[in-house]
This record gives sequence, C-alpha cells and structure tokens, in this order.
Amino acid sequence: MALPKPPEVLPLGTTSELGENVSVVNKEKREQLKNEAIAEMERREARGEGDMWLEMQKITPQILNKKFHGFRVEMLFSSYEEDGATCLNWYHGIVKRVVNAEKEQVRIEWDESCLGEGDEKITIQQLKANKWNPKKPREGAWRQYLTN
Repeated sequence: MALPKPPEVLPLGTTSELGENVSVVNKEKREQLKNEAIAEMERREARGEGDMWLEMQKITPQILNKKFHGFRVEMLFSSYEEDGATCLNWYHGIVKRVVNAEKEQVRIEWDESCLGEGDEKITIQQLKANKWNPKKPREGAWRQYLTN
C-alpha cells in the first residue's frame, strides 16, 4: 500500500511568505498613520487646540514632598514684546527642593537656555495644583518637562 508523502512544513518559528508580506504592508500603514497623526497634531497646535506635551502629561500633578527634588519642571511666564503685546513663554528647570509644601512653594534652578537678560538663575515659585497642565495656557501653568 502506497502512502501519500507528508506535506512540506516549515520549521517551527519561521515566518511564511504570506506573513512577511502582511508585516511589510502593516509597517507601511502604521508609518502612514503615524505621519498623518503628527500632521493633525501640528494643525491643532497651530489653531491653539492644546499641544503635544499637554497630551503626554500625567493627569494629576506629582505630590510636593521630598521625592519632588530633581523633578524636571516647565513653567509658563508672560512677558511684553516691544509693541506691548503679551507673550507667553515656557521656561524649564529642575526643582532643587520643596520650600513649603503647604504653600506649594519650590526652589527651581532654571536652564540657562531659557533665561533672558536679568533673569535669576534660581527662584522660588508656587506650583499650584489647579495650574497643573491646563488645556488653555495661562501664566503660572506648570507641567513636567519631558524633552531633553
């Protein structure tokens, strides 16, 4: 009695040609979706509808305690341009210590790249919980500094 030959089976753990094709197509689609999402975020930022860093923040602020030392903070300050218009700028620095947890005060050493002429390198700031990462930027707003 002649038995049929066993089917050709790929060794365990190899990817079939069909699987490789699907992977390439999915990778291209993921890359296209990612690019479209980035473009949409940039359009929304240009319209003033939030920003990328707003979306990456934790929902609630970190508690001001001893562990807050070394926290990389970004804080929004207002200034006036030569024509008198108000301008909002994010400054970033590192929390050196909590001065008064009840009053939400911390000592911050600001990054040199943010400082203008006459700005102090180290200041005491109030990080109010209600100004944590607001959807609409306003002076005194603060959040975690996420970039390098």
